[in-house]
Amino acid sequence: MKRIYASIAFILICFTVSGIELGYISAKVENFTSLIENADNQMKKTNFEEAVNICTQTEEQWNNSVSAIDSFLIHDYVDKIGESISLMKTYAENCAPADYFAESKRAKKQLASIKESEYPIFENIV
Repeated sequence: MKRIYASIAFILICFTVSGIELGYISAKVENFTSLIENADNQMKKTNFEEAVNICTQTEEQWNNSVSAIDSFLIHDYVDKIGESISLMKTYAENCAPADYFAESKRAKKQLASIKESEYPIFENIV
């Protein structure tokens, strides 16, 4: 009987940790997507200085969050998102909107991809 209780407790712990991880990653993705969209809006207005400030803030927040995010996800995906955010900042500094928007789109797509990869659906389990 003790084994059954231990098994149930272990299953509950796994579900709890999985739920926390899913919530954490989802919140981070939403936060970073929102920051990128704010920078996008500034780039559309050709307010490059404000876009650079937002990109700098985004990059700093990403660097502060990367160790926790890395513990849940594959490092390559996380590194690619960090590179995209850095390139966005560089393109905004150089007043290159076409390159900026291409990189912005890539970063948002990568963020959406890591969020979707955490959902407990058949494709992600197999």
